[in-house]
Amino acid sequence: MPNMPKVRHKMARTQPQQLPADAAAPGSHVFENSSYIHSCRHVEGCMEVLFHSGRSYSYKDVPAPLYEAMLVAESPGKFFNAKIKNMFERKE
Repeated sequence: MPNMPKVRHKMARTQPQQLPADAAAPGSHVFENSSYIHSCRHVEGCMEVLFHSGRSYSYKDVPAPLYEAMLVAESPGKFFNAKIKNMFERKE
């Protein structure tokens, strides 16, 4: 068999699903600058997060100041991953 050149195939990256702004629950903050998090809201100590994937989770006992800091973070996704994701109890 002759030497065949190696061909590398790049996997196509899929763009995250973009949910419409009205997909957010009433009272939610919609992130214009995040490709990861669509929106979130803080209700009775619980932070509800809607992702562009369509998944939604609630995180118990998130302090309001931490929620407010995420709203103004340069990267809401990085902030969420570093300070909330594995730090608070999650429920679907």
